Amino acid sequence: MTSISANEIENRIREILFIVTQQRELLEINRNHDLFESSILDSFSVLELIVRIEQVFDIKISAEELELANLSSISGLTQFLLRF
Repeated sequence: MTSISANEIENRIREILFIVTQQRELLEINRNHDLFESSILDSFSVLELIVRIEQVFDIKISAEELELANLSSISGLTQFLLRF
């Protein structure tokens, strides 16, 4: 992934989450809000989220990298993607 700011990553994640869930409030939700606890993401939508993230950011995410902490919030996803 080319050099990209945390803000840009977060904005793209919000857009992807909106596409995956069709929940407009995700564009404004707190970055630390738990996406699984609030039932925004489930086992099916998280798979679509991962595929879309790989496409948008032109990366491959291995099964070993998939940890709940990395996927459970916009903040976690942003920090995870900053490592690429």
